[in-house]
Amino acid sequence: MKIKSIFISNYRKMHDVKINMEDHITVIAGANNSGKTSLVELFSIVFGSSRCRLCSDDFAVIECQSWSNRIYPKIFDIFNEAKPKDEIVSNICTLLSYDSDDAILMPAIEVKIQIDYNESKDDIRNFVDYTMELDPSNRSFYFIYKYAFNTDLFRKKLDSEYEKFSSRFKKSPKDADSIRIIKEMLISLYDRASEERVYFSDKSYNNPVQMDISSFKALFNYQNIMAGRTLDDESSDRTRILSKNMIDIASQEDGWKDLISDLPDSIIQPIQDAKIQEKVRTTSLDTLSDTMKSISKTNGGHAGNIVIDMNVTEESIHTLLKNITSAKYKVDEHYLRESSQGLGYSNLIYIHLQLERFKKSIDPLIVNSL
Repeated sequence: MKIKSIFISNYRKMHDVKINMEDHITVIAGANNSGKTSLVELFSIVFGSSRCRLCSDDFAVIECQSWSNRIYPKIFDIFNEAKPKDEIVSNICTLLSYDSDDAILMPAIEVKIQIDYNESKDDIRNFVDYTMELDPSNRSFYFIYKYAFNTDLFRKKLDSEYEKFSSRFKKSPKDADSIRIIKEMLISLYDRASEERVYFSDKSYNNPVQMDISSFKALFNYQNIMAGRTLDDESSDRTRILSKNMIDIASQEDGWKDLISDLPDSIIQPIQDAKIQEKVRTTSLDTLSDTMKSISKTNGGHAGNIVIDMNVTEESIHTLLKNITSAKYKVDEHYLRESSQGLGYSNLIYIHLQLERFKKSIDPLIVNSL
């Protein structure tokens, strides 16, 4: 048996892409940023046993922008109506209901798969339950993998995060950055309310019948061997490598030590002014202190009281910056994570940063040639 063709819709830059697979080996070649890594990531999610899933970065950028621009003013108006929570949640969900002709939804990411078999050679026992074509001359099975929005799931998540969104919208943000952050929050909520589904269908990919995802993936013997890279633009456990490397390189600059030397005091002062230490102690550690006093009775009463102290150092600030810094690509008004949309720029950016770092010690002629 073999995968004959794969049709991809609304995935990153791939709006309507059909891939015809060869009989033995299919080679996918293309320029940098042409979508090769995106395909590998998609295949790993669709066919592999990995726990990775699609996310908001996998929707087409233009669709995310269009959706957030359309939904934001409508949700803003709903949140600022003098109505109870349940009614506000219901009104927002109506905007995203499949039953509404005016529903504001992003196109689902969809992968259609045709699998051919040789009647005389192939064992199709694992596939017979997914036969829909009654034509005896047909030698194919058809499947649809879809990453689509679930209105009920959206309602549950919006209900649980209502206060967070309500406070954001009722602050009436005016500046572009605040509005952008809220739009990103909405896109994230939309993503978390989306789910993967798998169907088998007829040859026109109509009359789909939903099937178990694990049963679908068990039909394929998928293996993926990644090539080694210093910086990997593939969505794996090695994410944020570019972000961390940028901070490491920036820390070599002359002005870094001056910046870091001032940051600890700048951070610790608001903590002290807000009496964060006292609040943490009174809300969480008093109970623990009582427990320690009880334990101390068994060892002669030598245990002291537990207190909270904060030691913000240059080293801890450096670690903090590495953890919270996020390298992103700005496409129009939309921000993408460094691993998204198949943007294979990580190595180029890293090389450029390294070049800037050592520019003073490199012959200008060599710099220009690089």
